[in-house]
Amino acid sequence: MESLEIKSTGYSMAGLVSSRYPVYRKTGRGSKKQVANNLTFSDATIYAKKVLIDPTLRCKYELRVKGLQNAWNLAIRDYMLRHR
Repeated sequence: MESLEIKSTGYSMAGLVSSRYPVYRKTGRGSKKQVANNLTFSDATIYAKKVLIDPTLRCKYELRVKGLQNAWNLAIRDYMLRHR
């Protein structure tokens, strides 16, 4: 995936503080499991969009919502659990 490298910014003059920020480098595409999970998640977002468009499915998901959840999150969760 990505590796983290710290790069300095700013000036070291009197009164100014030098700061650091992360620089990300691509080191590869990821493992086979990561790539497969990314594809499954992409399919899950398509499924969630279909759920939100269909009024009956949307209502079923909204009835299951608890706390800070929403129909979108539940649809993605259901898809991801079914397609492990």
